[in-house]
Amino acid sequence: MNIRNLSLFTAPFLALIPLLTPGVAGSVQSLSDQEESTSDESKALDIARAYLAGISGGNELDKLDGLFVPGDRSSVYENGSDEGDWLHYKEHHLAPEQEHVENFRFTTNKEGVERLGEGFLVRHVGGFTLDLEDETRSYRAAVSFVLVPVEDDLRILHLHWSSRQRP
Repeated sequence: MNIRNLSLFTAPFLALIPLLTPGVAGSVQSLSDQEESTSDESKALDIARAYLAGISGGNELDKLDGLFVPGDRSSVYENGSDEGDWLHYKEHHLAPEQEHVENFRFTTNKEGVERLGEGFLVRHVGGFTLDLEDETRSYRAAVSFVLVPVEDDLRILHLHWSSRQRP
């Protein structure tokens, strides 16, 4: 992993993963471990995809609560701003946006997943278009997720959005 490509906000959370998942450095994988790893990577991608589909306009945001670590342990950053934990972000940012935006749909051009100890870094690069009251805006975007194991399942610990309006 090239640390220079990570945001200043995501890098500190990646440093926490070895602390949350002890005993994984330098381990050798057997064939069955590799198969499990592929399955876990698919699960991590599915969770990120479920989040992106779930924030589409008109969907019930409360259904996404189960994708995140419980309580106030999660963190969300968007375009350089600390948006708080998932519940705060949902109530104070996403829900109000949904009232004013129609037809939000994130289109993924490139995605990737990387195992980090027992957790994962999932990346989506693509874009979205917003239909506002009287105009349409198009954006380039990158979304990264840090997922960690919680009670035999993966949950989003950290979410980071970065987007820029296309000219």
